[in-house]
Formats: sequence, structure tokens, C-alpha cells
Amino acid sequence: MILDSISSAKQYASLSANFAKAFEFLQTTDLSSLEVGKHEVVGEDVYVIIAEDVHNPEHTPTLEAHQVYADIQISLDGSFALGYTPASECTSIKKEYDAENDYLLYADAEKEVFELTPGNFSILFPQDAHAPHSPKTAVKKAVFKVKL
Repeated sequence: MILDSISSAKQYASLSANFAKAFEFLQTTDLSSLEVGKHEVVGEDVYVIIAEDVHNPEHTPTLEAHQVYADIQISLDGSFALGYTPASECTSIKKEYDAENDYLLYADAEKEVFELTPGNFSILFPQDAHAPHSPKTAVKKAVFKVKL
């Protein structure tokens, strides 16, 4: 897992050609002006999902992990917490891997929680189980899906 400032994003372009495309799009596009929904950057290899969320007191964060894609998560407006546990430390599967949607769910508790605020981003790799929390207020976020 990587947590960093968007001003440092360019250094992560060297992770792969797909990360380079994602970070180029991030640097050259006003993400907050994009409509809610999926936007292709490089077909299914790199795309971004724009989402809006509001506080839901009944939401229970559930750890998820992916195998095919890494996530780049960014808060565009407002902030939200993201739980984290190394997938290698998760022992209880809540939902088996869904290959069509590239995720599995764990029943384990998160070991750490960090806050994503505008100007920062997180990169979550397959070994990073993560759990988005319900925001305290309304939030608009971007989730890049980067094929590995």
C-alpha cells in the first residue's frame, strides 16, 4: 500500500505503462468535473470510477482485495476513511473470489485506518486488503482500476 500526495504522483508512473497512463490522466484531467460512473482511460486496462457517497451509519466496512487490478483511490471533495490489513494476515473469507468483478471479501477486522483527503491518494495492490468506510459527510471520489 502506498499513501502519498498527488504532487508526488509522477514518481509512481514508473511502476508500469498502465500506471503511467493512469497518472498522466490524473495530472491532465479535472476529475471533479467528470460525471459519476465509469470512464475508460485505456480501455479495460485503465479506467476510473467516479463515485459520490454520503454518510450511512449502518455501513460496516468490509475488507476487499483484488487480483487483476490495483486501485488508486483519491478523494476529490470531502474525506473518507479507508481500513487496511495485509491480505496475507487475513484468515476468514466472507465471499470467495469473484473473477468477473475482481474482488474477494474478508470477514477479518482491519488493522489500520487512514483518512484520504483531497490532495492525497492511495495505491492498493492485490496484497492490500482494504475497506472503504462511510464518510462523515458527503464525498466525491475517484477510483482508478489499473490492470497489473
